[in-house]
Amino acid sequence: IDILYAHFAVIPWGDFMFMTTDHLTGGPTEYAFQQLFQERLAKVKQPCALLHMDIKHFSAINMIYGRETGDKILKEVYHVLEKALGAHEFISHIHTDVFLIVVNAGNTEELEARIHALDDVVYYHTNFEPVDHIFFSIGAYLIPSSSDSYEHAADCANYSRTISCDLSDENTCYEIYGYTVQDTRARSIELLRKSRTALETGHFEIYLQPKYELVHETIAGAEALIRWKDPDEGMIPLFQFMPAFEESDFIRTIDRLCLSLCCNFYSAVWIMDSLLSQSRLIFPNHISPVTHFSEISFCRFLKSTMSLQN
Repeated sequence: IDILYAHFAVIPWGDFMFMTTDHLTGGPTEYAFQQLFQERLAKVKQPCALLHMDIKHFSAINMIYGRETGDKILKEVYHVLEKALGAHEFISHIHTDVFLIVVNAGNTEELEARIHALDDVVYYHTNFEPVDHIFFSIGAYLIPSSSDSYEHAADCANYSRTISCDLSDENTCYEIYGYTVQDTRARSIELLRKSRTALETGHFEIYLQPKYELVHETIAGAEALIRWKDPDEGMIPLFQFMPAFEESDFIRTIDRLCLSLCCNFYSAVWIMDSLLSQSRLIFPNHISPVTHFSEISFCRFLKSTMSLQN
């Protein structure tokens, strides 16, 4: 705090305390934590990592037991974690049920050991009444160099936490940036940038996956699977582009393309003679009725497309 106040000596004491002291825990605010973070990178040679810790199901605790009880639990969690920290480690309650912690760690083994140790002191603490145990979802980021920024480190730690597959489980889960999870955001942006050109140049194709009816031993339909065949990269894996499309409006464009291509197949003579003579339906396997069929514009598109293809 003395270091921080030296930078803001002209600010009234009350304003300074508001900027640097969290009203709930009495610890540093995120603003003060950021200053401490940069100071540590500049002056301490020991390697470190940033943890983004979110209490699981905390909204339910507030809803069931009330905000006053929730605040008591938050303060208790903060002080339990704070007491478990070593030299050059520090913590901040930045908002609601989120804590940021700088821990000493130079590799993934040391980082995992610190995560387990902090989780243990909270798990075995017995003064979180009326809650039996507190569980976290944790994102961790090993700081690669003293030139790293707080904004980048916090973003990487939080990103790791949010993509964990165990967010809803009744246990503490953690992901380590660049170790247990990889940052796919840059790749997603690249694919979204290329997607419009790929659409215009016909690089999206559908592949039919037959559905076989065991009772009558015949093909009863097919699923239309979208594939992206890029002239430079070849076949781009579905898991790379589909999540990016689903998070943007481009998924609607792709779904309409799939339906149009399916209708083209229906109208093709060789499909009519060979496959559809005994089948019931070809349909894109990822179309969401909730997403599309409640939209008037989509229903109009579907009707007009089917009419054009008879």
